[in-house]
Amino acid sequence: MTNDTTFHHFPEFQTALIIWLYFPPLLIVIGTITNLMSIVVLLRKSMRTSNTMFYLLVLSVGDIFVLFTGLLRYWLKFGFDKDIRLISDPFCKFHGFLVYVSLDFTAWILVAVTVDRCFAICNPFKAKVVCTRKVAKCTVGIILVALIAINGHLFWTLAIEDLADEIQCTAVTTFGNAIWPWMDFSVFSALPFSIMIASDIIIVRQLCRSSRKLEAHRMSDRAGCLPDKSGIAKINSDGLSTTNRIRLTSNSSSKSGSGRNMVRQRMGKISNVTLMLLSVNCLFLVLTAPIVIYLIGYMDWYVNVSDHARAKMNLLWCFCNMMQYLNNSIHFFIYCLTGPKFRRELKAMFTKGNRVSMTEQVSGTELY
Repeated sequence: MTNDTTFHHFPEFQTALIIWLYFPPLLIVIGTITNLMSIVVLLRKSMRTSNTMFYLLVLSVGDIFVLFTGLLRYWLKFGFDKDIRLISDPFCKFHGFLVYVSLDFTAWILVAVTVDRCFAICNPFKAKVVCTRKVAKCTVGIILVALIAINGHLFWTLAIEDLADEIQCTAVTTFGNAIWPWMDFSVFSALPFSIMIASDIIIVRQLCRSSRKLEAHRMSDRAGCLPDKSGIAKINSDGLSTTNRIRLTSNSSSKSGSGRNMVRQRMGKISNVTLMLLSVNCLFLVLTAPIVIYLIGYMDWYVNVSDHARAKMNLLWCFCNMMQYLNNSIHFFIYCLTGPKFRRELKAMFTKGNRVSMTEQVSGTELY
């Protein structure tokens, strides 16, 4: 907590303190409970059949870690005047490193699940070889190692400093103050979202193409079953009357109809995944962009500002953080709203005697 009281009397600063005191514990409790529920649901046998579920499981674990490393620290700092980063200089560096890695990790897990689904839809046959659980685990490991390397500089760019009005754990190098904010913007927001939105566009385009093909087949079958206008059974060159040909076409259609129904059901499941990914990805951009923009501009905004402006900046910083950590607290609700299978499994957890349907038991490739 700052020792300078020149801007403490402004209502913006007082509002920020109230938000810091009451909202973080609410988000931590809600986020912890809902993410734990997501983990339990995603660990159910019928949910462990696709990489999507595995990535969402990892994301839920990452979200909990983010809440307890990042948001908990702010609650203690602004609510009780206890900044754990000021325990020691090494802890300042280590905690900052943990927060950055965990936040980046959750962002790139979203990238991984989106790219995985995009590849599976565009290359369904190759997906059986490429989109495996082993590959997913390796992907998670590579992401973690890469982010540890990218954020490793925090061990020498962060330090405890006695500034003019307070003691802070802050960047102490030119790289940390001028270059790293832009790198963080790229790693945490710009690059992940660019990949997500590109993958989502490809997925939607592929789904539209598949839908058009199914519609073309349906119209073709319907045209093949139309009766002759004259109502007379004409003999064709192959010796079959029009009536008999219609019957054969109908029999062929009935045999292939069940197959196309299965395709339509699969397309519906893929569409559910697409809706879920679009929702989570858009939520990610909307809720994390403010804090990234703030971190890029605050060094310029804080130069020679009035006390009232500083109070406003404190409120803005509070708002940006609440938005960011809200993103790590509400994925469960997105899954419930856009994931029919997730809802069924969640309901099954609280329904005695509920059993997984035979279809789900035999379908090892159900796509949410």
